[in-house]
Amino acid sequence: AKEQGGGALLRFMEDSLSNLVTVTDREKTMAADPEARLRRLYRENVNSVGSIQLRELRAAAGGLGDEGGFEVIGAIEPPAHVRATPGMFAARVYGRSMEPSIPDGSLCLFRPPAAGSRAGKKLLVEKFGTSDATAQYTVKVYQSEKRESEDGWEHAKIRMIPLNPEFEAWELSPDEFRVAGEFVAVLPPEE
Repeated sequence: AKEQGGGALLRFMEDSLSNLVTVTDREKTMAADPEARLRRLYRENVNSVGSIQLRELRAAAGGLGDEGGFEVIGAIEPPAHVRATPGMFAARVYGRSMEPSIPDGSLCLFRPPAAGSRAGKKLLVEKFGTSDATAQYTVKVYQSEKRESEDGWEHAKIRMIPLNPEFEAWELSPDEFRVAGEFVAVLPPEE
C-alpha cells in the first residue's frame, strides 16, 4: 500500500486473494474522522477482541445481560485511556438532568456496580414498576442516609440527585430499584 497506493492494493486483493479473503464490493464513504471509521470497520468486520458491548436500553421486566433488560446492538472500541474489563458496556443517555457532566444524547461507558459504598457515585439505576421505557432507567448521583436497627444497619433515605439544578432530586426505597451500572465516562463521538 505504501509503494503502490491503496487503490493498487485493493485491486491486488480482489484479483489474487479472493480464495483466501472475503473482499466485498467497494463502497464510497465519507467520515469526519477517517481513522475512527477505519478502526470501527476493522472491529466490526475483523476483530472484536477487547471491544465493549454497545447496549440499547429498552423496557423489560428483566435485568441486564443476555436474558433481558438491555439488547446488545453492537460493539465499540474503548478509548485509549480505558482498559476494557469484563461486564463493561456502553449505552446512550438521553435527557438534561446530568448536564454538564453528561450531555443529552451522550454515549456513556458503564462498569458493573462494585461492592462497597455507592455514596456520591453516578449510577445507572433500573426503577422497578415503571412501564414507561424512558423512565425505567436513569443516571443520577446516589446518596443515602443509614440508620442502625436491631438487625444491623438499614437505609433511612436513598436520594437520586441530578447535577443540573433545573431538575429535582427524588427518593427511592431499596426495593424500588437496582443498580445496573456505575458511570465511567462519556465516550467521544467516533465519527
